[in-house]
Amino acid sequence: MLAASSRPKSGIRFGASLLLRVGFCGYCGGALHRVNRNYTSEKFPDGKEYRYYYCQYRRNELKGAPQKCDVLGSVPTDALDEAVSAKLLEVIGHYELTEKRLIEGDDHSATLKKLGMQIADLTTQHYVNNGIPDYHKRMQELEAEHARVSALPREKPRVRKIATGKTFRQHWEEMDDEQKHAYLKSAGVHVLVVRKEDYTARKEELAVSTASEQGTEAADDFILDIPMNDVTEAGGKYVANIGLGTLREQCQFSSHLSVPGASDLQSDTYAA
Repeated sequence: MLAASSRPKSGIRFGASLLLRVGFCGYCGGALHRVNRNYTSEKFPDGKEYRYYYCQYRRNELKGAPQKCDVLGSVPTDALDEAVSAKLLEVIGHYELTEKRLIEGDDHSATLKKLGMQIADLTTQHYVNNGIPDYHKRMQELEAEHARVSALPREKPRVRKIATGKTFRQHWEEMDDEQKHAYLKSAGVHVLVVRKEDYTARKEELAVSTASEQGTEAADDFILDIPMNDVTEAGGKYVANIGLGTLREQCQFSSHLSVPGASDLQSDTYAA
């Protein structure tokens, strides 16, 4: 689960688009694109850079645009990125992360090999030592067990979820901006943004739209007290509805952290 954000980097990088293909316009569903603008004035003679997110369909002449959508306007990049990051840390920052590992199904070859060696060893002892007590009985038992194990069906591969011993906050704070973006995208996090004054009227629509993007894995565990989506304000003018995607699934062991030995808990799901 952590692989998408674990690629080695040459150094800490900041300024990447955290919500590229993660954040979307809450009015038309268009992806948020980032634009950098430099302003020069008497107050800022050397120029000052402002970074904004825009709906990709803000200009209807863009290729493939279904229609012009300029309702969202310009959303300050830093304000939205910081708001989303802060909300994620608030909701799941203290939970322990897990990761999936594929365990190959048992074909019983190890057991059969061990039984075969016992049969061979018993046979050798019998002939070298001119016979041993209960040879035929012991041989019959070993051969019967070998036949029984040979007839067993091969076990299906299992996906085992193993606690990493690291909280979401710890993992998040270790990543640079590019890694955080890759992590959110791989987890299926989906952020819909609208203007604050429009949120109340579009609240239910945004919740339904965000939930539909969560995928099948997001609802695997209903025991956790973690919402599928949450809401936060950004810059005082915007509201972001954040769908947590599979981040909920990655945090599923967190509800047991107060139980002794919780970090050793494991959960198996059989692969198809």
